[in-house]
Amino acid sequence: MADDTRCYAKDRGSRFISFLDESGLFDATFGRPRFTRELFERVAERKQLFVGINPGGTDLQVGRLLDAIRGHDWLRPVRSGHAGNWAPIWSGRAPLLAYNRAATADLGVGRPVIHALVLTETADLTKGDTIYRPGSLYRDGELHPLDLAAPADRGGWRELSREVPRFVPWTWAELDGGRVNLADLHCSGLRADAPVPVLVEAELIWRNAGTVRGWLVNLLEKYGRSAFRGELTPLFGRGVGRDAAVCAIRVRVDGGRYLLSGDNGATWQPLGGAEELADLCLLPYRVVAEPAVAEQLVRSAPAITPLLSNRLSSLISAYLGVATTLPPDELAAEPFALMVEWGALAQGGYPPMRRGYFASRSNQRAMRGIVGVFAAANRLPPLVHVMLPLAPLILLPSTAEPVDADHLAGFFAEVGRRTAGLGDTVPFALERAGSAYQDWGAAGAVSDFYRSKFSGARSVETHGSGADTAFTIETSQLRELTLRQAGLTAATLFGAWKA
Repeated sequence: MADDTRCYAKDRGSRFISFLDESGLFDATFGRPRFTRELFERVAERKQLFVGINPGGTDLQVGRLLDAIRGHDWLRPVRSGHAGNWAPIWSGRAPLLAYNRAATADLGVGRPVIHALVLTETADLTKGDTIYRPGSLYRDGELHPLDLAAPADRGGWRELSREVPRFVPWTWAELDGGRVNLADLHCSGLRADAPVPVLVEAELIWRNAGTVRGWLVNLLEKYGRSAFRGELTPLFGRGVGRDAAVCAIRVRVDGGRYLLSGDNGATWQPLGGAEELADLCLLPYRVVAEPAVAEQLVRSAPAITPLLSNRLSSLISAYLGVATTLPPDELAAEPFALMVEWGALAQGGYPPMRRGYFASRSNQRAMRGIVGVFAAANRLPPLVHVMLPLAPLILLPSTAEPVDADHLAGFFAEVGRRTAGLGDTVPFALERAGSAYQDWGAAGAVSDFYRSKFSGARSVETHGSGADTAFTIETSQLRELTLRQAGLTAATLFGAWKA
């Protein structure tokens, strides 16, 4: 990293820039710096309102990154997951999804943040959330499908078919002779089992409802003034009906009044002004945050309640400081807002072989657009979003099969040796990592538990019958790899062991 960038960080006195510096993110490059003085000058001058980067393809050392996170006690990188069945995850016995426990409880480099505005899985497991399975309940070592219901007219209840996914906050489970809101059931349950404090995103947003409401009003008004024909649909994209099923929606503004269509514009229902629409947008978060009044709130909800897009809810959480413990006045003193997040395989990928959708051009373009208008409408600082790939944590063995640590040590070290200094030559680097696998005499001795991480199966279901909690083992050989080498290693094992 150039000296002028270090001087810039020092002059600013910024905790955020100090972390980026100490973690090695300023150094992580193959000839093209990811973070430069010029970039942060543009950010500081509001010439660039969004910076998003996945450093997984760089030569940033895994151990240095982990130590830098631990060295900044105000930093809580987000490890997000869905409301659902977390008992197998907290036990460390769900092979792939144990990365949630690794990041948050065992390694202490992440904060569990739960998204409760999700969908149940269908009975045939072809739609909805088939990973965390919120339409089922984990009991006695097995997942049991739940009977689902939603509030109906005149105080009644409607039974819900499991042929379509259902919006979890609008859904109740028939359980032990009564009904319980599905979001409350899972959020309460996963907190009871959790070895670390858990943050539910909806509670964070509702706790700051006054601030968020103001942000949304400003956004709706500013976006509407420049939107083609007043179309606001990109801020939403879907809504939820009284039967807890989601549907595509369109939202537009006409003369200061907001309208919603659930039939692609054939008919339009009035929503009121920007304030009324903002209140409707906050309703699902309140349902999750206040389970005691959830039934009353859902019974009084409109025929279709608009849901904010995932991108918009994510950036709201980022501006609320979800990745830090800093109070609002200290957040305001920083030159930009910072979101540090551990991205799962679809989101963060395992660069350089798979970048994940966060780094895709379409997502980066969409994020620049939504952050630009949101920040401008609310006089908020630029947002710097660092998406850390989970590949290094997936590679770590655990006490579920502790002998794996010995079997893997030589392989990790050999991948590091054979791929050192190869720069951006991806095909050759992958070939070298593959040769390390071919020469790995202990490959056949690695446990089925560890191999199943790379089988392609993604589920909270446990592997084997072990009853004791399995803890992540942070090995020195993995710490010495770079993020790039960890991605090459993961790609090699997915290629070798995928079912």
